[in-house]
Amino acid sequence: MNKTIKYILLLASTLHLTSCSNVLDIVPYTSLTEETIFTDADRVELAVIGVYDAAQTGFYQGGLAPRGYPFGAANLQQDDLRGEDVINMESFYQITYNSTYASTSPNCYNMWNTCYSLINKANLVEEGVNEAIQNAVITEEKGRVYIAECRFLRALTMHQLLIGFARPYADGQGGQLGVVIRDFAIKDDETIEKANATARSSVSDCYEFIENDLNYAETYLPETLTNNPNYRATKAAAIALKVRVFLHQNKWSEVLTEGAKIVQSAGSSFTSPIGGWTLTSTPDGPFSNNTSLENIFSIENTPSDQASVSGALQSMFGSNGATVGARGLIGISPILWNLTEWDETDLRRSMVTANFTDNDPSKAPSGKKPMLFTTKYYDPSWGDDAPQIRYAEVLLNIAEAYVRNKQDVDQTALSYLNAVRNRAVTTVDKQYTLGSFSDYKSFIKAVLAERRIEFVAEGKRWGDIHRLALDPDFNNYALVGTSSITGGIPAKVLASNISTSNFSTLYSGKAAYGSITKGLTAIPYEDYRFIWPLPATEITYSHSGAIVQNPGYSQE
Repeated sequence: MNKTIKYILLLASTLHLTSCSNVLDIVPYTSLTEETIFTDADRVELAVIGVYDAAQTGFYQGGLAPRGYPFGAANLQQDDLRGEDVINMESFYQITYNSTYASTSPNCYNMWNTCYSLINKANLVEEGVNEAIQNAVITEEKGRVYIAECRFLRALTMHQLLIGFARPYADGQGGQLGVVIRDFAIKDDETIEKANATARSSVSDCYEFIENDLNYAETYLPETLTNNPNYRATKAAAIALKVRVFLHQNKWSEVLTEGAKIVQSAGSSFTSPIGGWTLTSTPDGPFSNNTSLENIFSIENTPSDQASVSGALQSMFGSNGATVGARGLIGISPILWNLTEWDETDLRRSMVTANFTDNDPSKAPSGKKPMLFTTKYYDPSWGDDAPQIRYAEVLLNIAEAYVRNKQDVDQTALSYLNAVRNRAVTTVDKQYTLGSFSDYKSFIKAVLAERRIEFVAEGKRWGDIHRLALDPDFNNYALVGTSSITGGIPAKVLASNISTSNFSTLYSGKAAYGSITKGLTAIPYEDYRFIWPLPATEITYSHSGAIVQNPGYSQE
C-alpha cells in the first residue's frame, strides 16, 4: 500500500490492511506522499490543520454524510443524551438515550474509531514535523508549536475516550481498565501489527499520558493567536483542559494550581493573564459570538463544512417549529427545566424557544410533540461552532475544587460561582450570598446544578455523571433523594410521556422531581451499560485477545 497523506486525514487506529484499503479507496484525498508533504513549510502547516479537520468531522461509518464525530458536534449531542437534562424526541438518538447500545452500535463505533483516527493523524503529523525540523524545512520553535497542537488534540481525545469507554478514576483510584494508549503512527504493515498487539492501559496510566501531553502543550503553545483565536490550541486551552482532567481525578489542589494560571480576580470579575480570556457580559455571548473571549477552544464549523442535516448542532438541537425549521431531535427535559436551583428570573430561561405559537402546546407542528429547544445554535446554514472549553467551565471547576479542598465556603468560593451565575440572575435578592448555604456540601450541590443549567446542550452532562458516580454525596441518586444504590445513569423522561394536555404542568418550572413521569428507569453504576462497549471490530482484529471488551458486552 502506498504511504500517502491520506493516512493523515483518514486512517483509523487498529485497522487491518483490508479495512485500511477500503477507507482509502472510498475517500481519496491527495496524491502527495508522506515523503513530500513534510518537505515544504506550507504543506506542514496544512498537515497540522488536517488534524483539526479530523477533530471536526472524521470518516463516518458506511460512507454516509458527516455527522460531526468526534468533536464537530457528536460529543456535545451524545454526551448530553447519555444524561437526563435533554430529551430524545425521535428514534434517531434512541440507542444512546435508552442505553441499548451494543458493540456494533453506530454511536459507540464511530466515537471510538474517529477518536483513534484523530489520534493517529496527530501522531503521523508529529513524526513528520520532527523530520521537517531535522531537515531544516521549519524551525525547531515552529515545530514544537505544531507538536504541541497535536498533543493537545490527542489529550482532548484521550479524555473523551476515557469518559465514554472506561470506569471513572474514582473507581479504584484509576485501577480499572482504561483505553488504548497510542503514541506512535500507524502507517505500514509493521505499525498495523504493533497496534493490533497493543492492550488497553489502566485509567491511571491513561490520565498520566494525558497530563504529559498537556504539560508539553502548555510549554510550547502560544499565549495568543492573531488568526483563528480559539480554533487552534493555545497555552490557556492546555491549562484549562488540565483543570478539567484533574477535576475528573478528584485532585482538588492540582485543579487550583492550574486554575490560578488563567484566573485572576479583578473585583467581582475574572480574567486570564494568559490570553485575556474572560466571561462575556451576558450568558448568550459565547453563542452570539463564537469567537468571544469566553470561548477558549472551539471546533470550527462553517456553512460549507459542517456535520450535515444528520449531525449539525442547529439541526439537532434547534426547534422544529415553523420559525426555526430545524429537525428538533433533542429537546430540553422537564427534569432540568424544573431544577430547584434554576431561578425563574434567570436569563438563561429565555435562551430556549417553544415549537408552538401563542403559548399553546396544541399548536406544535403536525405530528410533533410540544417541546422547548435551546437557541444556543441558531445558524440555519449549520455554521455554529462546537464549544469545547469555555471560561465559565474553568471558573465552576475552580469553585467546586476550592470548596472540596477547604471543606468550607467563603467569599472567594462564592465569587467564582457568582461570576457565572449573576450574569444570568441579575435580580439582587435572587443572587447567592454566603447565607444561602448551610454548609460546604450545599455549596457544591449549587455548583453542580449551575453546571447543568449553564452547559445544557454542550455535552458536559455525561462527564459530570461519570466522575460523580461514586461520590456518596453528589452521585445522581443522592441528589434526588434515593441513596439505596450508587449513582449511575439517571432516570429519564420519554417523549411519549409528554402531551399537549400535560405540557404546561411539566414545564411550569415548579414541578417536583417525583411528580414527573420518567419512562426510563435509572441504571445503577454497577450495571455494564454505564460505559459503552468497544467496537466489535476492535476485538476481532486485536492479536491474541490483546484488547478486551468491557464486561457485559459481546466479544464479537
